Amino acid sequence: EMCIRDSSALHFRGLVTCGYPVDFRNSDWVEAVLVEGLEGPEVRLTGVRSCDSPWACPVCAPRLGIRRSEALARLAGRVLSLGYRVAHAVLTLRHHRFESLQDTFGLLQEAWRLLRRNRRMWEGVEYARAVEVTFGIHGWHPHVHLLLVTLRDPHALEEALWEGWSETVVSLGGEVRREAFHFQVLEREEDVVEVSR
Repeated sequence: EMCIRDSSALHFRGLVTCGYPVDFRNSDWVEAVLVEGLEGPEVRLTGVRSCDSPWACPVCAPRLGIRRSEALARLAGRVLSLGYRVAHAVLTLRHHRFESLQDTFGLLQEAWRLLRRNRRMWEGVEYARAVEVTFGIHGWHPHVHLLLVTLRDPHALEEALWEGWSETVVSLGGEVRREAFHFQVLEREEDVVEVSR
């Protein structure tokens, strides 16, 4: 019997047992099975606990991410074939070497929350959003990837998105650069699938 005393650990209770046999007293129930995966043969274990945490588990998060990206790729390809227009945008902000991840990520999240309030800009637009965080010589770099779906002209959406994003970030005390803003209209199904993944 495992005991979790730290209240912050209660949120990730399944992480404690992820990867362990379902029956702790009898590991004979664990089997390895060879299956055909997306990129060749894969080994899958049966009789093993899984926490299915997409945020904190180093084993489950990549597996769930692949499954979700494949589902999004199929959906986005179908939407394109129905006559919708699809675009990919990357929203970012200036970051500096010694800024904490908490500060830059917090600014990014608040800017996104405020941008979503602009109902006129989002009218007739649906999206899938992913937040990516990288680390480089200039420090932490959180940014938002958007897969945008609309019946409107996506090129008109580019300028509205840039203006809304830049005004919002600046109003919160952040900085943006136009050359760091990415917007691409996706015409081919292969491109839509690649961005979705």
